Amino acid sequence: MFDEAALFGALDNRHQHLILLSTEKCNLRCTYCYEDFKVGRMKPEVVAGVKNLLAHRMPGLTHLSISWFGGEPLAASDIVLDVTRYASAEAQARGVDFTASVTTNAVLLTERLFDELSEAGVDRYQISLDGDREEHNRTRVKRDGSGTYDRIMGHLRHMKSTDHRFEVTLRVHFTVDGRKDVSSLLPVLQQELLDDPRFKVHFKCIEDFSGALAGQKVYVDRDREHEIIAELSSRLGKRNLSNFPETICYASRPNSLLVRPDGRLAKCTISFQNDRHSIGRLLPDGSLEIDDARLAPWVRGFATGDAETLKCPLNGYAI
Repeated sequence: MFDEAALFGALDNRHQHLILLSTEKCNLRCTYCYEDFKVGRMKPEVVAGVKNLLAHRMPGLTHLSISWFGGEPLAASDIVLDVTRYASAEAQARGVDFTASVTTNAVLLTERLFDELSEAGVDRYQISLDGDREEHNRTRVKRDGSGTYDRIMGHLRHMKSTDHRFEVTLRVHFTVDGRKDVSSLLPVLQQELLDDPRFKVHFKCIEDFSGALAGQKVYVDRDREHEIIAELSSRLGKRNLSNFPETICYASRPNSLLVRPDGRLAKCTISFQNDRHSIGRLLPDGSLEIDDARLAPWVRGFATGDAETLKCPLNGYAI
């Protein structure tokens, strides 16, 4: 069960976590992706709404965390920079602890953009790799089918060459058939990146959220997944691994919201495109219209006390 500090932090109204989707479009077409790319850039009135929400909330906050997601958030990097700069300045003016992160495929993470993001206040990145060059270029591809491995690795090398303060979680995906290729990636990471403590690895089995992998033997049961992760982790050592302790899911937390580019509100980065999972709307003045009946299933773990529900409110319940 979770300790009191974890439970209190998830319920503390002085903490605000916003997951912002600058765009739901993406420059890649990963073979296992579950998104539909129908919604484009964040509308100006939604950008204004986010800033106004922050202005309303900031006086009562001690901690603000912004997580940029997509689509590919850096496909609308001007929005990422604009809102992050605003949030950072407001937080600094009011003495609020501020963190900003980006989940990105890193294809668009040029030297100039990385410098701009660092100056704006982004200091955490999650970047995915699907194994060695050959394996990665089969699955994480551009819309024209071309591979992305060399470009991503080039951007990672540049990040390492700078003096910027940042943390990169390299999310290394594996499958039953592809884990040998993941194994062959590890010496490359050790040689090129992992001597820098700003880079850590997190292993994750690909899951079939979209149904696109039906009939393919690519994912495993949880016990086997844990065995594979333990096997791969032993080849790196603890100092190279990103520490993701079991915790309360962001989607379970009342103080966490996801804002889509059109202003619709959701809770989960996996299911936000399901219309049934929309919980309300952000208005241009920064106010929130919340459907309490739709919100309740997401935060029900605090009422039931069930640890598995708190870890993932989608578990065992048709929200």
